[in-house]
Amino acid sequence: MLTWYLVGGALAVLAGWWWIRRTTVAELYDPARGLGECPEDVGLEFDEVPFIAEDMTRLYGWWIPKEDAIGTIICLHGKTGNLSKRLPWVEDFHRLPVNVFIFDYRGFGVSRGRPTERGLYRDARAAFEVVRGYHDNADHPPVIVFGRSLGGAVATQLALDKEVCGLVIENTFSNLFDVAASKWPAWFLRIFLHQRYDVLERIPRVDCPVLVAHSRDDELVPFEMGRLLHAASGTSTPLIETTGDHGHSGWRTSPSYWTKLEHFVLKCLEDVPAHRPAAFDEGTAQATEAP
Repeated sequence: MLTWYLVGGALAVLAGWWWIRRTTVAELYDPARGLGECPEDVGLEFDEVPFIAEDMTRLYGWWIPKEDAIGTIICLHGKTGNLSKRLPWVEDFHRLPVNVFIFDYRGFGVSRGRPTERGLYRDARAAFEVVRGYHDNADHPPVIVFGRSLGGAVATQLALDKEVCGLVIENTFSNLFDVAASKWPAWFLRIFLHQRYDVLERIPRVDCPVLVAHSRDDELVPFEMGRLLHAASGTSTPLIETTGDHGHSGWRTSPSYWTKLEHFVLKCLEDVPAHRPAAFDEGTAQATEAP
């Protein structure tokens, strides 16, 4: 009888551990499956781009070309929704002389798999290889990476993994531990929070120009985190303070941000060979492991 009690107790502990892990992961990622509107719905030509990550996970993105582009912006979205929800980004970036590549991480939209920290880093590297293919497989393509919230953490890692011309992060946290500390006790996080996204540790090692924007009204990621990241990056570009809550702040609520962002993009891409975009070849759209 004692044996059965011990077995039952062990199973209860394992079930509790599994439930807690699932709960923490569910709070971290909130993807929307399928797709809604596409660039064509807002009058923009685009290519649908299926591609493959290093671990053979099938991903999906959009390439929005711009005539006489001087480079490309890769967009990395946050933890919710999918790329259809970011059409305003596509419309706005299309006003600049750049192509836009935006994609869904694994588990978002129609991309396969389940999201994890390591997986999202792989997805971003695969996206970079897609863009590099559009730029004649140049060793140093004219690429700027833009990431918002969770996307800023992924963008920072990509700027370490690949040589990019500039990094823009918006409303991004220092690391997940700091964000979760207000809700969960430290001992709990040390046991169950295995995905850290430690931007504060990584950003000092980024050697391209960095632009940091953060809203003083952000109710999810405190403004102080943006200040910490800005200081740690060592960038000479001033911290851009925006207004609005976490989900709605940006250049549309703070027009001066757009002016500074446009200047940053043009400055980063000046004198970089653009390499005329080539036709997309799905057969070559497979990433390699990062060095």
